[in-house]
Amino acid sequence: MRAPPSALLAWVASAVSAGSRVTGIRPLRPGGAPWLLRIEGATFSTDVVLKTGTVNHALDRERFATELAALELGRQFGLPVPRPVAANLDDGVAGRIALVLTALPGSSRVPATATKARLRSLGAAAATIHRVHRTPQLGLPLRTRPVAGVLVGRPRSAGAGALLEPTARLVAAAPAPARTTVFVHGDFWQGNTLWQADELVGLIDWEYAGAGPYGVDLGSLRCDVALMYGVPAAADVLDGWQDAMGQEAADVAYWDLVGALNTPVDIGDWLPTIRAQGRADLDRATLLERLNAFHRAALDRYHRG
Repeated sequence: MRAPPSALLAWVASAVSAGSRVTGIRPLRPGGAPWLLRIEGATFSTDVVLKTGTVNHALDRERFATELAALELGRQFGLPVPRPVAANLDDGVAGRIALVLTALPGSSRVPATATKARLRSLGAAAATIHRVHRTPQLGLPLRTRPVAGVLVGRPRSAGAGALLEPTARLVAAAPAPARTTVFVHGDFWQGNTLWQADELVGLIDWEYAGAGPYGVDLGSLRCDVALMYGVPAAADVLDGWQDAMGQEAADVAYWDLVGALNTPVDIGDWLPTIRAQGRADLDRATLLERLNAFHRAALDRYHRG
C-alpha cells in the first residue's frame, strides 16, 4: 500500500498541534496501514498511529466507530489502550476516513518460546476486559464470534476439512451458550498485545469489540497460543484467566471450537502475518498440525460434556 496522501498527513499533523508536521512514516502491518507517524512541532515531537479506510465504505466506518466506543470504555475502566487523538469518519480527507491514536510503548512481536508467566499474563489481560459487564449497544454490538462476520463457516482446505466442516455444522446448530454479556475485544490474539520484556503493557486494534460471552475472546486466544506454541500452552492461558477472574471458565470446549473455526480457508494464508510478528520459524504444516490437534482436543471435550 502506498503511503497516506499528503493532504491526509497534513490533516493529522494539524489535529495533533497547529503548525506541526509529519517527519516520519512507518507501516505497522505487512502491506501498509496502520501507520506510525512521527509528528514534530516547534517545541515537541511525538508518535501517533494513523488508521485509514475508504470514505464510502460503510464497514470501515462501522469498525472505526466501534474502536472509538471500545477505547472510550477501556479508558474508563483503566485498560491499557490508546487514546483517540482525532477522527474523521464522515467526509474524510483525500478520499479516506481516518482515526488517529496515541502510540503506546512496547512490541507486538511474538517470541519463539513463551514462559508460563507470559501465557498466564495473556489470560489475565483478557480477564481485565471481561470483568467489565456490558450489554450490546450502539457502537458495541452483540458478538458471538471473533472477528465478527469474517471467517466463520467458510469451507476449509484439504487436511482440515474433515474436522472443520462438521464442526461448522455443529456450531451453527448449537447457539452460543447463554451467559451474561461482557466487554469483549473481538480479535484477541498476541499480535494485538504490546509487551515490554515480559510485561504486557498495551491492548490494541479494537475494531471488532462489542458485548458478548467471554468465550469469544478466550477461545480465540487459546487457539492462537496453540498455533504459536502447541496445544499444552493453551492451558496456561486458561489458568491465567481463571485466576484473574476468580472463577472457573464455562463452555471452554465450545468456544475452543469457535476459535478453531475462525481460521482461514488455508491456514497458510496467515503465515505472512505470523512471520511479520517474528515467527519466521513456523510453516504451514506445523500450523495445520497444531490446529488439528487443538480442534480434536476441543471436540473430545465437547462430546464428553
